[in-house]
Amino acid sequence: MTIFVLLLYFIRTLPAEQYVKYSLSVSIAAISVQIFSGWLAAPIVYYLPAAVDRHKFLVHSLGLSLFFSFVSAIFGGLTAVIFMADVEASILVGLASFAISFAGVVAAINQAERKVTVQIEISFISSLALVGAVLVLFSLFRADFRFGLFSLFFGQLSGSLLFLLRTRVPLGALRKESLIEDFRLTFNQVFRYGSPLALWAGAMLVLNSGEKFFLTSSDIAATYVSFKDLLIGAASLLSMPLIMTAHPLIFKVHREGGNVNILIRSSATLLAILFGVVWTTLSSFGFDILQRLTEKNFQLLGHSSFFVLAALYLSAIAIYYQKPLEIQARTLCLATSGAVTALVALLAFAIFIPTYGPPAAATVFFGCQVLYLFIVLRVGGTPVAALALPLLVFIGMIFFGEALREFIQLFVQDTASISFLGLWVTLYYVPVGLAFLKIAKSIV
Repeated sequence: MTIFVLLLYFIRTLPAEQYVKYSLSVSIAAISVQIFSGWLAAPIVYYLPAAVDRHKFLVHSLGLSLFFSFVSAIFGGLTAVIFMADVEASILVGLASFAISFAGVVAAINQAERKVTVQIEISFISSLALVGAVLVLFSLFRADFRFGLFSLFFGQLSGSLLFLLRTRVPLGALRKESLIEDFRLTFNQVFRYGSPLALWAGAMLVLNSGEKFFLTSSDIAATYVSFKDLLIGAASLLSMPLIMTAHPLIFKVHREGGNVNILIRSSATLLAILFGVVWTTLSSFGFDILQRLTEKNFQLLGHSSFFVLAALYLSAIAIYYQKPLEIQARTLCLATSGAVTALVALLAFAIFIPTYGPPAAATVFFGCQVLYLFIVLRVGGTPVAALALPLLVFIGMIFFGEALREFIQLFVQDTASISFLGLWVTLYYVPVGLAFLKIAKSIV
């Protein structure tokens, strides 16, 4: 939520060229972290609770995290130099990569040990440090994307330092005579489990952010990038609770010999309702509200805005339709599918964006999400017909919302008025909410 609110602030405060650079910088940091150290989190959550010597595993995990965080920082910084030609910004990208990487492992350790309170405290301190640094630096100096990057580094690092101060790292658990051998065994264990998933996640980040490497720093490009960033933030807020609920249920149903396809289809249908609500809200009055908050007219993007939202919906449901591959432990196959799609996307971005700009970026993004989803369905053995109900619900939600808006405007012209909003909430959100709860009950 903090990141989402800060995005609104940055979009409103930073000039177009600066915001594009900030968004690109964060994408470079995220991709470098995912490729070089993102694979650590999943095996820590999996192995730490059942480790024979938990203290030793904890120390080894922190050691691996520090090393690969440095690797992420170096790669992120060098990549930023290539694409941004800004030494100061590149150093800050490297620092942000290090802090994000280490913070991810800290969160994984807390999740594995079920230290919910500690993680909440860390998240609170990180958010407070991030927001505080942004406000102080922007007030004392100027609105500059470099200060935003430093604030990101400072916020992530503050939370990690709090963890280290509160956790007494059990260095006494290490035995000097077998230190290297034990460390090697831990590395092999976590790498075998986590590396395929990290390759997949890195490929997805490239697919979701790859156009930023080719867009120019124009006003329309900044409008496109900021709109997509906001939609990704909103999509994460909406879909993450459902993912966290459905993910363990899918594996539980599989272990009990049940039919996971029904659960997957229900989850995708719930997401269809959520994303349909997002689009109809945007088209009815959301664009006007965003323009007042950010001083950017996102309606200038035309059909590109819908392509971005539809692509994000396909990306969200693909997480569910790829579960058969995860259940079958075919993570390498999953990673290969993601890598192939990401390479196709990068090639298409490089060919079409220089000529056609943001409309090409949105179209390629949508097309590659379609490609990835069909690859996952084919490789996982799921029939394409399994998409019928979720897609029909998504399209139906949009048509229902558009028709309702036209109907209400026969009586109330001003979409920002209390009367319009009251009728909209009563005639749209209430029935849609009831339908959502009915489907949700079938999952839980």
